[in-house]
Formats: sequence, structure tokens, C-alpha cells
Amino acid sequence: MQPRRLHMPSSRAQVSSQLHAMILTTGPRQTKLIAILRGKRAGNLRQTSTTLPSTMPPNENPSKPPPLPQTSDDFTSIPWCNTLLTAPNTTTFIPASRDPSQSRSHRGHDRLFARTLAGPEAIPACISFHATPPAGSRAIVTELSTLFSLAGGVDGYPGVVHGGAVAVLMDEILGVLVQQNMDLGSDHAVFRASPATATMDVRFRRPIPTPGVVRGRGRVVKIEGRKLHLAADVLDAGGEVLASCESIWVAVDRKPRL
Repeated sequence: MQPRRLHMPSSRAQVSSQLHAMILTTGPRQTKLIAILRGKRAGNLRQTSTTLPSTMPPNENPSKPPPLPQTSDDFTSIPWCNTLLTAPNTTTFIPASRDPSQSRSHRGHDRLFARTLAGPEAIPACISFHATPPAGSRAIVTELSTLFSLAGGVDGYPGVVHGGAVAVLMDEILGVLVQQNMDLGSDHAVFRASPATATMDVRFRRPIPTPGVVRGRGRVVKIEGRKLHLAADVLDAGGEVLASCESIWVAVDRKPRL
């Protein structure tokens, strides 16, 4: 946006000066006016700053946002989500933490997502998808996405997802990726063990607004012995990256149940 120039009349003392003003938006109801007064003589430069009410009128008829998805089926009512979920050769599924049919086999597993964050005020719904592998293939699913419905209960500042919740989202994204490879019997020994998070390097790029829907994307970068090198992003509807992370997961031998 180009700065706006404000032309002011001369004072009664007819001081020879020019007023250059740049208006910077600092919030929905405030603007910051930075005025630079230039006098006749070189070096006679003064800068002042003040806060003024916004000159933009309030939006009396804001467009009503679409309802926040409360179930996995609700995502198809959002055009950009529906495009992703109905793309050719796409496999969709409910993550184990939210799948009622998995409740017994995953009893006590991922309770944070399965229970604590499952209410309408937190993350009421999610659905995952990835490219469908060839029939009978045991190839590794190297990329997987999960759509999350985010309500105000995950806020830090009002209307913005808490930084800790962002990290939880990306850890969950990678957990779904790893679990799906385990469930599909992907052809690598690391998925026959129990991989767990060892490190996460999280980068917060832009605030994630609530309520709303975001896409989490997880990728297998490389596998070194018992180490899984993974990466995750959180993206908005337009594909802009809001947060990202690099993570290492280490395969741990499964202990037999007594």
C-alpha cells in the first residue's frame, strides 16, 4: 500500500514547512499517524507520533463465516476442503484418536486429542487424507494431510491459536502419518516398532486465527536406521504456511502386553 499524503494549510505564523503523513494500520479500530515536519533549514527535522481513531467506518454487515465443522462429514461443506477431499485417487480416513471403531484397540492412546481437545470449544473435528497407493503396495506413505476444525478454546490471545497448541497440532499431524504407515504395514522396519517423538524444531510464521479450519501436512523426509526424519506444516485455505517444524522420531521396540 502506498503512503497517503495529507496536505495541511500553513499556520498563522506562516512557517515554511511541509507535512508528510504516513498512516499505518495497527488494528481494526486504530491507526497510527506519523508526521514528519520539514523546516527551511537542512537538519531541521522533527518526527512526532500519535494514535487516532480509525477513519474506516465499522463494517455494519460483516459476511457471516461458514459454520465450524463439528464432524468429519462437515468439512465437505467448505469448498476448498471439499476440493482436497474429493480429488482423484485420494484416500480419506478418520485418525485413530477420533475413530469410534478404534476406541478399544487405542484405549488410553492419545487422550489429549481423543478426549481433552475433542469438544466443541477446542478441536471438534478432523479428517485425514493422502494419495492412494497402488493396490497391494506396501510403499511408504510419504505425505499425508489432516484438516482441523479450530475453535476458541485453543486460543492464546483472543482469536489466535496458542503457540503450544500449534506445536501439538504438528506433533499430531506427524503422529497420524506414522500411525497410518504402521496400520498399512508399510515396508520398513521402523514402522514395525513404535516410533515416538524425540525432537521438534517449531517455526511460527503467522498467527493462526480462530474459529476456522487449517490443513496440517506431514512428510517423511528420510529414514536413517531407527530414526525417522519428518517435517510438518500448518497451512491456511490459500496454501500459505502459518507454522512449520522439523522433527525426529525414534523407533522403540514394542513391549509385549501382559
